[in-house]
Amino acid sequence: HGEATDYTITVSPGATDLSGNHMAAVNNFTFSTVDVAAPVVKYLGPTNSQTGVTIETPVVADFSEAIDPLSVTSSTFSLRLSGSQASISGDFEFLNGNARVVFRPAANLTPGAGYTITLTTGIKDVSPTVSNLVTNVTSTFTTAPTPAAPTITFLDPPRGTVKVGFATAVTISGTGFDPSPSKNLILFNGITAFAKAATLNTLTTEVPIG
Repeated sequence: HGEATDYTITVSPGATDLSGNHMAAVNNFTFSTVDVAAPVVKYLGPTNSQTGVTIETPVVADFSEAIDPLSVTSSTFSLRLSGSQASISGDFEFLNGNARVVFRPAANLTPGAGYTITLTTGIKDVSPTVSNLVTNVTSTFTTAPTPAAPTITFLDPPRGTVKVGFATAVTISGTGFDPSPSKNLILFNGITAFAKAATLNTLTTEVPIG
């Protein structure tokens, strides 16, 4: 979204709920963005103080707006073994219009070890009036002592049926997921479903019809 801009959202009667019921009338909603806003970290994972994290985990940060990729380096977005000043080497990936930054370590992390994620004020947005992250953001986590496979802890809805011609939205909660939706394999009775959104702990998908 641009800054200092007016937007209108229109929802037409063609929109339906999961049961196929249509909207009764056209609905319009308007909002305006602020003149200047500094980027804010909305999600950082693994989450602070999390334990039992898979040694294959990437680090993912979701920002409130698009980030300048050139401002994301091992100095401004770092992962360090606790007690070490050396940044873990790896690659950055930019998703969601550059509002999501994923850091993928070049090698598996050490089992049973503590790590610190640090995002600094050197990270910038891409607004006409450039703004930096206001304060440094840090988070710590501990890897699992032994290799850990992805786990599923909750499904929403936990039970349900698929109405013919309509897909049922499902949220999967657990651990060990990939923040890039396309890198997750989801199967319902052997039929592949594609993740529409993903974090390290949640996947949003639809049950395949048929």
